Amino acid sequence: MTALRVGVAVTLALALAGCDSGSCERSGLDCPGGPGGRTIVAGVDLDSLFAQPTGAEIEAVLAEWRSTPDPDSAVTLREVAVIDRGGRETVRVVEGVRDRTEAVVFVAAIRQPPRGAGDATQRPVVLALGDAPDADVDLLIRDLALADRLKDEVALVFLAYRGGTLRVDGQSFSAPAPPDPYRAEAEDAWALLTGLPDLGGDAALDPSRVAIIGHGRGGTVALLEAARAKARGRGVPRYILSLAAPTSFFTPNSRFAIRSVLEDRSPGLVPAIGAVAEVTAGRVRDGDATIAEARLGLLRRSPAFFFMPPRLSPPPVVVAAYGTNDIVVPIEDARAFDFLTGEPERGLYFELDGATHNSVQRDPQVHGTGGVLLCELLLNNVPTDCR
Repeated sequence: MTALRVGVAVTLALALAGCDSGSCERSGLDCPGGPGGRTIVAGVDLDSLFAQPTGAEIEAVLAEWRSTPDPDSAVTLREVAVIDRGGRETVRVVEGVRDRTEAVVFVAAIRQPPRGAGDATQRPVVLALGDAPDADVDLLIRDLALADRLKDEVALVFLAYRGGTLRVDGQSFSAPAPPDPYRAEAEDAWALLTGLPDLGGDAALDPSRVAIIGHGRGGTVALLEAARAKARGRGVPRYILSLAAPTSFFTPNSRFAIRSVLEDRSPGLVPAIGAVAEVTAGRVRDGDATIAEARLGLLRRSPAFFFMPPRLSPPPVVVAAYGTNDIVVPIEDARAFDFLTGEPERGLYFELDGATHNSVQRDPQVHGTGGVLLCELLLNNVPTDCR
C-alpha cells in the first residue's frame, strides 16, 4: 500500500513582522502584548497553552486511557426498540446506560444488513460517525463514504452524541447526558463497540471485524476511539476512514478560534470548537483550571499525537482525506496528520483538489480506496468488485 498526497499543495505565508492589532485579527496571528512579550488574553497565556505537547504529556494521557474505567462510568447496552423496515432489514435501537445510576449516556442504532431466511452469518461492523450531535439513520446511510453494495455487506452502527437525538423512520430517541465534545464521544464509541458482543438477540455481528468511518467531528472521534482502544487492548478497529477531521487542537487555526471565544467573538466553523474552548481555556480564564490541565484537555481531543510512530504500534490502517477547499477544517490543519505520507504500512493520506468539507464524502478516490480496504480488512469471500 502506498501513501499518497493528492491535490495541490497550499502554502500558508504568515507575515510576522510589523503586525498591529488589526492585521493580527485578520491573519489569525497573535501579537505579543503580555509580560515578557507573551500573548495573554482574558488572563490565559496562549503561548504556553498552545506550545506543542511534550512526550511526558502524551504519556500521561495514554496512562489515563490504559487505566480501568471508573466503575461509576461503566456502561451497559440496553435495547429499547426494534424497527422492522418492511421485512427487508431491521434497526435495533440501544441505549448506553450507567451501571450504577441507570442514567442514559448515549443512544445508538444497529442496522442489520438484508438477510435471507435462515442466514445467521456474522457480519463485520462499520461504525458511522457524523459531524453533528444528532444521528439521522437514513441520512447517515445515504452520505456514508461507501458504495451502496458494500453497505449491505456489513452491520452499520450509528451513534448520537451526548445531548443529541437519534432518528429512525420518524421515531426519535434522546441522548440526554450533557455534551462533552470529542473526549466523551470517543469514550461512548468505545463503550458501544466493546458492548456489542454482550448485546444478545438476533445480532449476528462479528466484533472482531470492525471499521469506523467518520466525517468531520466523527472522524476525530473515530481516531480517538482507536487510540484509547489500543491503550486498553479492547475495541480496536481494523480500519478507519477519517474524512475532513480536526486531528490537533494545537494548530494556529485552533489557537485563533479559541482566542476568539476568550474575546467573546465567533470561533468559526470547526465542529464544537466553542465547547472545546470553554472546557479548556475557558476554565483557565475562570480560575477553575491551570494551563497544564487545559493543555491535557486539548491533548485528549487531538488524535494526531497518538498515531505518530511509535505511539500506536501496530495501528489500525487509516485513510485520512481532506479537501483543499474545506473552509471548516482548513488544509493546514489537515497536515497535522500527513505523517501517513511517509508511513505506507499505516495507511493513506489524501489532499483532494477542489473538495469541500462535505463533498469529500462523495469523492470517487475515497469511495474506491475505502471499498478496497474494507474488503481486504473486513470482508471474506465477497465479489471482487469492492468499489
